[in-house]
This record gives sequence, structure tokens and C-alpha cells, in this order.
Amino acid sequence: MKFKKEKLENVPGCFGSILIILPFVLLLITLHTLEPFIFWGVDDTPFHFTLFATFAIVSYVFLSLFFAIAKKWQRWVMYIYIAVLMLQTGVGLMYKYYEPPLEKFTKDELVNIEHYIQGSNHLAKDLEILVWNDSIGIIGKKTKNGIWRYQSEHNVNSKENESETFYYKYSAPDDFRFYLKLAGQDKIHRMTNNYFWLLQYPNRYIYIYIKGCDCGVHSKHTPCYIYFNEAFSRDLHLYLIKPIIWEILDGKLDDRYRNFYKFFQKLAHPTYVRTDLANDPYFLIYQGKYKQAREGLKDLPPARREFCEKKLEKLGY
Repeated sequence: MKFKKEKLENVPGCFGSILIILPFVLLLITLHTLEPFIFWGVDDTPFHFTLFATFAIVSYVFLSLFFAIAKKWQRWVMYIYIAVLMLQTGVGLMYKYYEPPLEKFTKDELVNIEHYIQGSNHLAKDLEILVWNDSIGIIGKKTKNGIWRYQSEHNVNSKENESETFYYKYSAPDDFRFYLKLAGQDKIHRMTNNYFWLLQYPNRYIYIYIKGCDCGVHSKHTPCYIYFNEAFSRDLHLYLIKPIIWEILDGKLDDRYRNFYKFFQKLAHPTYVRTDLANDPYFLIYQGKYKQAREGLKDLPPARREFCEKKLEKLGY
């Protein structure tokens, strides 16, 4: 739809002012109706899509009228306004959907590990055995950089006796959360059991094979396992973001841009899982490396040194 300027030169003043202002408002409303799709999805998708499509069409019509009567400087203001809204949309899409390249176990590596556990294959060259005893086996894969955060996959089933065996061998010691506080971990992650293992091997993805339990179905024996790949977490709450007009009316538009800033800051300066506890005496004790744990006490702050000393004394070391 196009409008020739010479046909709209004699637009009444009041109506002309409306045609100049209204497209700005309509474009903002169009973005407002689009953002539910960008940030948190909608349950009644046909209704919201119809709403968005309606405002998009109406905006196009009035935008065509605007460019037919607007002065040069008004057109440039509109160009800048459209660019800002497009930038807002692009940043919103990136904020919601973009993830940096992540490292993980490949399908071939997982198959290779499964065959190794069954005794029918050797481990691939990029994999190494970190722990192998009567209780568990841990196989690791080195990372290229660091790890943003972990996500886990496991095959633990609902068999009561098997899951109890699994979690008994996998669970962190009762004093682990307390020791993390001594180590300055003020924010204790809710998945404490996972982090008991991951902090020991912060530069590797690990596959933990729990021995002595069966996670198969239909009488087929299957070893129980849990493994970790890298995950990117924004540490942001998308559900708190509202469509742009509500945020303007609530006076919280600055919160949105603060979240955007934190997101791009995290991409530019990633923070990885801490690595300073990898050879900590606390973990060395649970790995059975008592001599190394005793030698490492001298490098600990007083509170942690005293804590680990007591553990070693109880074990007779």
C-alpha cells in the first residue's frame, strides 16, 4: 500500500497531527503485543497472534500515511524510532534464545563409555578414568576453557531398592554444605549432591557409574549412571519481564535494560565453576588420599584446616 504525497498535502491540521503522532503509538503497541512471544510464550497463542497481526497491519497503514505527509526531520525521527524498536526486539530475542557454544559428551563417547563399562571396548582417547573402585567409577573429559554451569542426565528408575543404593553412593557427606560455607561459598547451590562431585573435577565433564545397582527395565540389566554436560544459565528471571508498555507504566523499564546489560556482560566476561577446591584436603580425604590431604592442610585458612584435621584424626591419620 503506497500513498502519493501530492494527494495528502491538504490534510486538516488536527487530523495531520494525529497522523504524525499515531504511528509512534501503534508501533509501540505492536512491540508490546509481540513481546509475550519473545520472552515467555503465551497459552492462548491464536488470540495473541491475531492481536499482534492486527496491530502490525494497522501500524503499516498509518506508517504509510505518516511518510506521505511527514516533513524530512519527522521522517528521520521515525527512522530512529523504528531502529530503536528493532534493536529492542533483536536484543530481546538474543536475551531469550541465544546460547554460546557449549561442550558436552558426544553420542559416540556415551556409547563408548557404556561399552567400556560392559567390558567390550576400550575408552576413547579423549576420555580418562578418574576414579574406579568397588563403589563407583568416574570417567572424565577435559574441557577446552572452563564450565559455565552443569546440567545432568541420569537413568535412575523408580525401583525403590535400586534408587536407594544409587543415592546412598552418590549423595554428598552430611558436612559438605557446612564446609562450603567455610570455603566462602555463601550461596549454596540447591543441587548439593551434584556439586560435591563437580567441584572435585571442575575442568572436566564427568560420567559417574554407580556400581551395585540395576537401572534396567523388563529384566534387562543396565548400569546406573549420571553424567554432566555444560549448560549456560542467564541467572535472570524471564517471567519477571512484562511487555514493554506495562513496564513503562510501572516505572520498571530500567530493570529490563539492567538485565540486558548483565546478560551481555556475562557473555563478554564468563564466570566459570570455581576450580580452587579441586585438590582441597576435604575432597582428598573422601578420595582416600590421606597423605596428600595431610600435606595440603598447611595451605588452608585456620577454620578449614581445623575442620579437616579433625576428620583425619577420626580416621587415624
